[in-house]
Amino acid sequence: MIMGMIFEYLTKGLTLGILGYLGWHANVQATLLVYGLTLLGLVIALALAGRKARAVGVQPQPGSAAYWVYLLLEYPALIYAGVLSGLLAGSLLITLVLQHWTLTELGLAVGIGLGIGIVLIATRLIAQRNVRRAVVLALSAAAVAFFALYLFRDEIPGWNAVHFGIHLLLAIPLFYLLTIAGRTEETEVEVGLVCALLGIALWVMSGPAFQLMAMLIPITIYIGYTHYLLKNMQAFKALLRGMGHARLGAHAEALTSYRRALHFSPNNKGAREELWKVHRQIDLRQVHQDPRLLKLIDFELCLQRARDLLFANKITPEQIAEAKQLLDLVLDQRPQLRPAVLYYRAIAYTHAQELDQAEACIRQTLDASHYGPEEQISRQSILVPTWQLALMQHGELRKRVGEPLLQNGQRMSAIAAVEQAASVGVLKPDEQELKAKLYADVTLNEYNREAGNDLQQQAKLFDHKFVYERGLDLLDDANTYQRGVELLAIAVRGQPKHAAAVWKLAADAALQHGNIPLARQAQNEVKAWTKLMGLKETSSESQGAYFATVKHLGEAAYAEVMAGRQAPETALENLLLAAEAPQSGVDTLRMLADLYEQQGNIVQTMHYNEQCLMYDAKNTKYLERKDRCYVSLTPDDLTTHHEKLTKLIDQNYLLKKPKEILDSKTSGQDQLEWAKHLAELLTVIAPTRVAGWVLIGRCFLRLGQNDNGVKALEYAYQLGTETKPSGEDLEQWYLACRIMGDAYLQQGRYAEAQECLTAFSQSTKSGAETHYKLGQVAEGLGNTAQARKHYQSANMFDHPLKYEVTQALERLGQA
Repeated sequence: MIMGMIFEYLTKGLTLGILGYLGWHANVQATLLVYGLTLLGLVIALALAGRKARAVGVQPQPGSAAYWVYLLLEYPALIYAGVLSGLLAGSLLITLVLQHWTLTELGLAVGIGLGIGIVLIATRLIAQRNVRRAVVLALSAAAVAFFALYLFRDEIPGWNAVHFGIHLLLAIPLFYLLTIAGRTEETEVEVGLVCALLGIALWVMSGPAFQLMAMLIPITIYIGYTHYLLKNMQAFKALLRGMGHARLGAHAEALTSYRRALHFSPNNKGAREELWKVHRQIDLRQVHQDPRLLKLIDFELCLQRARDLLFANKITPEQIAEAKQLLDLVLDQRPQLRPAVLYYRAIAYTHAQELDQAEACIRQTLDASHYGPEEQISRQSILVPTWQLALMQHGELRKRVGEPLLQNGQRMSAIAAVEQAASVGVLKPDEQELKAKLYADVTLNEYNREAGNDLQQQAKLFDHKFVYERGLDLLDDANTYQRGVELLAIAVRGQPKHAAAVWKLAADAALQHGNIPLARQAQNEVKAWTKLMGLKETSSESQGAYFATVKHLGEAAYAEVMAGRQAPETALENLLLAAEAPQSGVDTLRMLADLYEQQGNIVQTMHYNEQCLMYDAKNTKYLERKDRCYVSLTPDDLTTHHEKLTKLIDQNYLLKKPKEILDSKTSGQDQLEWAKHLAELLTVIAPTRVAGWVLIGRCFLRLGQNDNGVKALEYAYQLGTETKPSGEDLEQWYLACRIMGDAYLQQGRYAEAQECLTAFSQSTKSGAETHYKLGQVAEGLGNTAQARKHYQSANMFDHPLKYEVTQALERLGQA
């Protein structure tokens, strides 16, 4: 092949060199002789080629150019030899006979031609197309520039620019004839050389004003041709060669040429049509006799031909027989196409009303266990048409094979086939119809068998969105809403982040149609999917649907609990979930508090009631519940739930409420017991708070349990001296000091009374009465001077004990 390329390019170079040099020294007689002998050589070459063609059985057809195209393209060596022989003969004659050239000039012309040929060969061997294109452009531009700038800058004696240009233009068709006839594929080299010849011719033949403008023509031709037309011209050359072979019945050669044309231009419609024509002309009964032809047959095209025969508007027994023959050939030579063959056989049997055979072919086609990996591509290509045949194109086949296959668990396989086709391209209307039919009756059980029990897994080839939209369309109709809910249950497997929102739609539809059990089932699915996915992993719509659902369930269960028809557990479960929503609101908290209170869970009741009070601190119901909670709360509760209750207990309440009761002179025993209970809670939750112990002591005293009261106050007094209280605890400690001082004074325990009353005297609430009592204590201790001092201090105030103080001072004076 390399030697053939070298021969062709050297011939092209010699042709251009001799003809160019001939034009340099133009002579009409020499020109006619050289061109005449060159054409004679071409004619002789065509005659010899025709003789060879007839020897192999190729005969000329009257009025047809195909024969001559065939000779030109099929015998390039003879064509090249004929042209070269005529050219060299003419060159020798004008040198030796006409003496138009000298031997030196003949050698120069041949040398120029060989040089051009070598440059063409070197350029052709550049592998990178873009590099080769740039090199050709550069060489062509250099050739034009060489002639323009150097050879023609001065007048050359005896030289005719027009004659030279005409010779170059005449050389172009001869050069292109050699290009078309050659075995070597045309590249940028040939068109570049043609453009260079054209550029030189236009330059020398144009006036100075048009020379630069003329150069745009070859440049434009080169760029446009190499960028847009070269591949098509390569394909066209192969197409011409194929058409010549086909017209003469050389099917193998025609197939080879058409395939080469499609190699250069895959979308060449003409080449494909001619390829199809050749296949139609082949006698498939004799194809086994020609192994070469057998290798060239396009069996995919044979399948296409069988399809066209079987899907024609009118189908004859002869067409069915031809299609079967084609299918037998394809199966014999391309066993990997067996699935497609079986499908088309099923079509043929159906047309022939041989339904048993058609059913067998369909079942075998749709059974994946019958095929190996090498047959899967063919099987995938005809799965959808096979299902269409089984379900939609023949009523009897639908009863025999289509519906039974769907009922036996093949629906998901059929759906997968449709979706596989959809992933490759847009479905046709009839394929869309098949898809709608398959999805219309798909069941949740069928889907689960395919996808598995893991809810986070899904069927791979399944249009969940299509099912979702179909399900939505069915929800409003009372006759179809349950089917719509089933389709939504399938759809959520493909969009788990939106599952809760989808199930909420199902639940709303069920409620709308009064189907409470179905609504509850859907609502439970909302909870289940949210738990499965995790709240943060669901969409915002699903989060909203989830919280709305659990709130609805909780409120419904709450009403049942309040009516005494249900235990609180279900209501609590759902309302607790609803409370996690940022917008849950005080009503949810109120219901939780009600339920926990009914359940007897004091800790949780307090927890949610305190949150209610944060929304509305003056709400009477919340405040009353708070009182009930503290009444029910025990010290044991505080110990058991210390960590949680420590945060919940309102110590200010435990301090304020007992004080209000104790400060009221009308408080009865029950109220005093309540006050003591609250005070005891305060001492449990805050054992170092003096106020709690003081309140306990006061309660005991009001209840008549003086010993206990004194003990509590003594403990409070001692605790105060150790902890140095402040605020309300300090005020209560002062109060304890006053009460104990009074008690000790009445008991005649003057030393203890003096200690307590002296401590109380530091309070802002102490006054004349305190000094009077300290005077009594000092007098009892025998300290007359100190007693007089306290009495005098008390006498400085206007107070109810004024008379007693005066009497005490008189008594001490007499003493």
